[in-house]
Amino acid sequence: MKLSEKIIELRKANGMTQEELASKCNVSRQSISKWEADIALPETEKLLILGEIFHVSMDVLLKDELTLSEVKEVHSCGNNAIQGKKQEVYEGVLIKECEIHCFQR
Repeated sequence: MKLSEKIIELRKANGMTQEELASKCNVSRQSISKWEADIALPETEKLLILGEIFHVSMDVLLKDELTLSEVKEVHSCGNNAIQGKKQEVYEGVLIKECEIHCFQR
């Protein structure tokens, strides 16, 4: 699935018009139209904004072999686990994740 098709699908799935998406990306509606028509590509900064708006990675946006149906929201770890929560300070120990072989000797 091409980037242009993903932008269309994600925009519509989020109930947004081209004008609304353009406003969030700080571009013109015509720019969104060109992205969706595969006439132009978004700049890197705009791709990052699109990823944030639609909660998808750059891999999902840019790799043609990845489709949106393969995207699953994960709320158990990483940034997705804390989305929507206010920032808080936590005191404790940070444990770095590592493969099993790290602990085998």
